[in-house]
Amino acid sequence: MHEAAEKIETAIPDAFDGDSHALLMTIYKDPNQPLDVRMDAAKAAIAYEKPRLAAIEHGGTLGIISHEDRLREIEAMNASLPAATMGDE
Repeated sequence: MHEAAEKIETAIPDAFDGDSHALLMTIYKDPNQPLDVRMDAAKAAIAYEKPRLAAIEHGGTLGIISHEDRLREIEAMNASLPAATMGDE
């Protein structure tokens, strides 16, 4: 493999010295490139820079208890607390 790389370097002395992602970054960051070329390079590179968001299924509950049931529990706890009045310490 190293020998093949040396042959390519000899045949193309000004070849880009980096991997494909580095080349794409060089292109999309270069303001001298046409916008459509930069956009194409950015679209190709983004998959290697940012993970795609995964779709997840939401069951609508927080653990075993539903949101509504948990809210009722909190409201019942609050109702059992003594009422605070202004100025009480």
